[in-house]
Amino acid sequence: MAQRVEQIQRISKMIQEFDAQGWHRTGTTADQESAKWLVNMGQHLGVDLTLERFHLNRVAPRECYLEVGERIIQGLPIFDGGFTAPEGISGSIGFIGSICQMAWTGSAEPPDL
Repeated sequence: MAQRVEQIQRISKMIQEFDAQGWHRTGTTADQESAKWLVNMGQHLGVDLTLERFHLNRVAPRECYLEVGERIIQGLPIFDGGFTAPEGISGSIGFIGSICQMAWTGSAEPPDL
């Protein structure tokens, strides 16, 4: 029983240490520090580990929203689409084939904003 408690405490400590390293998004400083920490943990267990560096283009999303007049509607970045320039886009929205600059592709009428 005491051995089981010790194992649980050791695992809990490892999880707390990992969590305290920060936001673990790929390519961030916290991610790099976590990799070093993990290699160190393995080496203390006698495992021969090394880090292998590689180049990574990472997308760091910023704010995502639709602003209509003074109303702001929060959005969620979709990574399989294009990217909007920092100045955003503006124009009228309507159905595909209309003279509007942006097209509504939903199955229902555009919302009354």
